[in-house]
Amino acid sequence: TNGVASTTANSTIAQSGTWPTGISLNTTTGAISVAAGTAPGVYAVAYELCDKLTPKTCATVTDNVTVTSVVTPITESGSIAATGGIAITNVLSNDTTNGVASTTANSTIAQSGTWPTGISLNTTTGAISVAAGTAPGVYAVAYELCDKLTPKTCATVTDNVTVTSVVTPITESGSIAATGGIAITNVLSNDTTNGVASTTANSTIAQSGTWPTGISLNTTTGAISVAAGTAPGVYAVAYELCDKLTPKTCATV
Repeated sequence: TNGVASTTANSTIAQSGTWPTGISLNTTTGAISVAAGTAPGVYAVAYELCDKLTPKTCATVTDNVTVTSVVTPITESGSIAATGGIAITNVLSNDTTNGVASTTANSTIAQSGTWPTGISLNTTTGAISVAAGTAPGVYAVAYELCDKLTPKTCATVTDNVTVTSVVTPITESGSIAATGGIAITNVLSNDTTNGVASTTANSTIAQSGTWPTGISLNTTTGAISVAAGTAPGVYAVAYELCDKLTPKTCATV
């Protein structure tokens, strides 16, 4: 200004014309600021420089401000039993797209890489679901978050899904004459192990506690047998159902 460096002591500045929403000039510090969520792009912004004389002399110039795209997916974790369900409600819930919360309005999501069988991403709701019967374990699953601009900007992050073991033995009843025989054909018939029907392939069974004399469990077939001559009566007999994982998960009924 008038041959020396412009300062707030010898000059004033002001926005000239209409500035884009979200971009502003601090007339005290001279800083041009961009608000979070301003759409990426190149913006031409004009300002007026005036000296402090009377009458004042002014001139206008145009600066260029480039706002770049940035998408920030944030890792998260979820857990669900092997009976299946939604492990993570919405992967977008903690992500940001170009400075604001990610939504289906401003972003897209997609599975990245190969996901384990039984685990899937709903690209409309953002939910990560686990199918019943998925083997218990901890699964790393990656998804890609993109904005909806052209060209689009994308980033990938890995979430963790824990599938927990659950065994569900179901109580049942059987009857047999005192002449003896099989009172219950197979205790496994109505049980489930990690979301699927219990079988000798995925489960083990064992008597739990002390069983009455003459009543026994066949741990191979699942049959509860009563020996001939066993005194008539109603007997409560407990068995333990376990999966075949390491460590195993068990429950008693």
